Amino acid sequence: MRKFIFLGFAVCLLAIYNSNAFQSFIFPEKFYTPIIEKKFDVTKNGTSIVIPVKHKYIEPHCLYISVPDPEAFTKLVIRNGTLDFNFRSKNGTLEYQFISDGKILGQGTTIKPHQRYSTESRNSSSFWVLKFDLPYKGNRGDLELHLKVIEPMTFLSEYSGNITCFIRPKTYYK
Repeated sequence: MRKFIFLGFAVCLLAIYNSNAFQSFIFPEKFYTPIIEKKFDVTKNGTSIVIPVKHKYIEPHCLYISVPDPEAFTKLVIRNGTLDFNFRSKNGTLEYQFISDGKILGQGTTIKPHQRYSTESRNSSSFWVLKFDLPYKGNRGDLELHLKVIEPMTFLSEYSGNITCFIRPKTYYK
């Protein structure tokens, strides 16, 4: 009987340890590490990129746009000492397609950049423009995310050439 209790306890501990909530709380640096990061200039119309998508966690993920300035969005909100509320929603849209084995699994356009979806860190400022679940529905093999700028994010022009995009789990456990 003790063996079954011990076995049940061990299984419960293993299930808790392997849960996304536990992993994100105890090991946030590992859990929120981007699964891919690539340069992508979203300030130029027609720019495109293909991103191979491999994941570790069964979790909603987000596509982020990032610039190497930890105060980039603060600068957009505070101009000449006054608040500029235009950053609450900026222009800029990407067209996306999720493709697996040559088949389009999903497509559409990203949301417009918004202050509500932005984060600032020690080295950069980022905002997410696309949220999706991984594994992606219908994916049978390698998954690729195809992106194309259809409306440039001109408010990031001063960072042209230094803009990156990355994919990581959505940060709702933080």
